[in-house]
Amino acid sequence: MKKFFLLLILGLSLFMVGGCADVPDEVRKNIDTYRGGDDAKASEDSSFTYLPLSELEENAASALQKEYGQFRLADNIVCSIPEEISLVTLQYLYQKDLEDHYMDAFSLFFTQQEIDAQKIERGYSQTDDDFINYYFKNEEEQLYGECGNDGYLAIYKPDAYEVRFANINCPNVKIYHVDRNDDLSDEYRLKDGECTVAEAVDYINDWLETEYKQFEPDYDYKVKTVIVREYGEVYFFEITAEAFYHGVPLDSFTSEFFFDEDVIRMYQTYTYSRVDIQMMNVCRIDSIQNAYGILEPVQTEPADAFISLESALQYCEKTFTDFRDITISDIGIKYTLSPVYDYIGVEVPVENGIIIYSHPAYGPGIEVVSRPVWEFIIDVDPAEFLQRDENGELEPNPYGDMRRYIYIDMLSGELHFKMDVDLY
Repeated sequence: MKKFFLLLILGLSLFMVGGCADVPDEVRKNIDTYRGGDDAKASEDSSFTYLPLSELEENAASALQKEYGQFRLADNIVCSIPEEISLVTLQYLYQKDLEDHYMDAFSLFFTQQEIDAQKIERGYSQTDDDFINYYFKNEEEQLYGECGNDGYLAIYKPDAYEVRFANINCPNVKIYHVDRNDDLSDEYRLKDGECTVAEAVDYINDWLETEYKQFEPDYDYKVKTVIVREYGEVYFFEITAEAFYHGVPLDSFTSEFFFDEDVIRMYQTYTYSRVDIQMMNVCRIDSIQNAYGILEPVQTEPADAFISLESALQYCEKTFTDFRDITISDIGIKYTLSPVYDYIGVEVPVENGIIIYSHPAYGPGIEVVSRPVWEFIIDVDPAEFLQRDENGELEPNPYGDMRRYIYIDMLSGELHFKMDVDLY
């Protein structure tokens, strides 16, 4: 059955700010409905500068050349400005013809003989009447496949099956940020041969464009990070690819939940969309999982003016006064993703002492609101969260891409950040 993992709930502070120029009309129109309204108020006395899209690139180039008192900018930051930035409403896929779809998905990874030999079952969700999936788990041959009518896909072949289901700890040796133009020429010994990080990235990018795109035609997927993990005497690549919608990436990282004590419900305030792949063998996909499912764009509303990078950096400089000597590792524009639920603020229905949930945290048909934000990434050195052994050496690192982050909404100026390091 489909496995859902709730990540640690993050207690983060939210602040709202507006612009020194008049706040654009689309901000005022959307601010009262964005994330519930009560915690979203545009300020009249902030120092943000709004610019048309055509002027963002020149402003960004200038902003990256300046110095800031509370932090420094990494030397290799390149801030790309897309040709279009909008307010995009998305919806988790509702695949009505799943009986045909799941075979297409399985056939990308298994031979017809392998598929015919599996005991494929139809599953349901106890909290969502709309959700169904087809899945099999073959422990003897170490094969797993699952496809849901929300677009969720999970595949594990034998070499990745043990890592996934036996919970084997595979230390993180090194992380390569492909989206930051890291040097990818390093070569590693995988199970069946040598492979450079660049070769793996090229193979996956090509596969995403030629094979996987049939399932998510609205997006262009590109590899974002490659984590090299140690597996016995060899290594494997843990690859994350992010989805671009008209040149802007969907959030591939943030997952936060909020428990509403008034209605006794938990809902997801931020979710992510991405494809995770394990490459245990040279240029072969040994496992794949596409986060919570497939998001389909259902409505796009263009915006006319956006908070400039320079004024966003200046606001960070004035806001984070308790921090010193921080290095911002990367800066970019992305769409955050916030699901919309029908039960927020609604009295909880209870039958025989059991809460009746009208909406799961994710599932087919759930609406997701996106917001364009300036994203400031602060990489976390493993020395900050790993212990040292008796020889002073850091213990093996089981974690992935550890980061702090700051998001500033490009339309409303809402500030959202995470400066703590949570290990989970």
